[in-house]
Amino acid sequence: TLGRLTTSFSKETTITDFWAELASRDVTGVVVAYSGGLDSSVLLHLCQQAPLPVRAIYVHHHLQAKADDWQQHCELTAKLWQISFTTLHLD
Repeated sequence: TLGRLTTSFSKETTITDFWAELASRDVTGVVVAYSGGLDSSVLLHLCQQAPLPVRAIYVHHHLQAKADDWQQHCELTAKLWQISFTTLHLD
């Protein structure tokens, strides 16, 4: 079952506070939608600090000519960072 956090976090909230909040809710893992861009790369890198299993998912829409290159970049980065990786192909 996927849950959603409804707690508001301020700019003073630390990543440690965030992990503590997840732990208090019996969360068993973190899934990051990973496009390979700067924002999702930073988020994925931060999630490596989680005291929980982390999985990166690349959603392959088959809409851009470079989509295969982005998928490969994401897969290689996840492997380098020792993060479980999945590609979800949409038709």
